Amino acid sequence: MDVTAGALFLVAFNAEWTGGTLHEWVGLTGIVVMVVHLLRHSKWLRGVGRRMLGSRLATQSLVRLLLAVGLFASLVTLLWSGLALSNSVAGVVGIGGGGGEGWKTVHETAANAAGILIIVHVILHQRWLRAVARQLGAAPESRT
Repeated sequence: MDVTAGALFLVAFNAEWTGGTLHEWVGLTGIVVMVVHLLRHSKWLRGVGRRMLGSRLATQSLVRLLLAVGLFASLVTLLWSGLALSNSVAGVVGIGGGGGEGWKTVHETAANAAGILIIVHVILHQRWLRAVARQLGAAPESRT
């Protein structure tokens, strides 16, 4: 799911690469996949939240929690502003579209924030990603 979400985000990141309609649909699909990913990890999020209230939260867990919250907020903002700007998806889901420059600025800022947070997410999970890649036979063992 992570790879799918990341690939969709990369494809949708620049509307000039895909054209407007494909950008909207790929972007919407990618956001849905990322939100499902976050929801699949809701047990961890709730556990970290409970530990945070009890002041027993490790720094690494706090950073990952803040990262997840920031990513979720940027994705919701990206989705909302994307629908406000939409010329094709908005009509299908029954809302207006074609928003102005203000929405475009919000959308671009949210996309940049999401991109940065996804990179940080990948960096923080690189050990797990390497382990999965080794299990799949896709990467040799690291010598570091």
